[in-house]
Amino acid sequence: MDADKWVVRIQKLYKGYIAAKKGPKLINKDDYAIIYNLEGNDDKAHKQEMVDFINQNLDAWKAAIGNPAAYYVIMANDAWAEDLVKEGSDKYKQYVEKIKNEYAKAYEVAALPTIKPYDRAKLYYDALYNLYKNKDVKGYIRDTKSLLQKMGDKVAPADYGKAAQDLYIAAGKKLTADDHKQAIEWVEQALKAEEAVMERVNYLVMIGDSYRELKNYTKARECYNQGYAESLRMQNMEMPQAMVQNAIKQKLATLELLEK
Repeated sequence: MDADKWVVRIQKLYKGYIAAKKGPKLINKDDYAIIYNLEGNDDKAHKQEMVDFINQNLDAWKAAIGNPAAYYVIMANDAWAEDLVKEGSDKYKQYVEKIKNEYAKAYEVAALPTIKPYDRAKLYYDALYNLYKNKDVKGYIRDTKSLLQKMGDKVAPADYGKAAQDLYIAAGKKLTADDHKQAIEWVEQALKAEEAVMERVNYLVMIGDSYRELKNYTKARECYNQGYAESLRMQNMEMPQAMVQNAIKQKLATLELLEK
């Protein structure tokens, strides 16, 4: 209860501080650190004001802290668009349109040689909306493959991983054998370049889950065991490590039951 009270107090102090200093004096490294750490997502209107303030003064912010100012705008706008997509609301299109209008300059830092930020976002969010709203798995796979191809060699491991993860989350048990094979292909691509241990474990478990659904229990066990072995590298992360390892043990136990 005391912790909750302090959260409320700090938020009041933060908003009062921003209101009193908002203007040229707020544009500096120290205040950006405060904004980054304390500007939560609970008050959407206030977050939107801060995003627009940074965007409207982007040149000054970039002079003070560099590209993180632009990425602050991008991350917030992308998150709002994706939340609406997952709710099945076509209002996400309003945020996509901002990418070629008022937020165009911010998105320049994320531009790729082969596809413009707006075109990339439109293809991505339209495909995702089709998946969440209409459960059109085939359309999602088609459009996502097109997007990944257009991104060329700039595709990050997270792009492949998220493409598969959205399939699992949005469609779940409705995925066919071919859908699982596509998910496996994407996640294997993610694994090739991913170095973060937690992500590698997550990807291996995802592949194992797909092999389990394909009734290829030998490959599923192989992936789960590899994921467990990777989790041993989670040094100084005792609690997350324990949670991950317990989850994998449960999946291995489930495999034993399925094989009987």
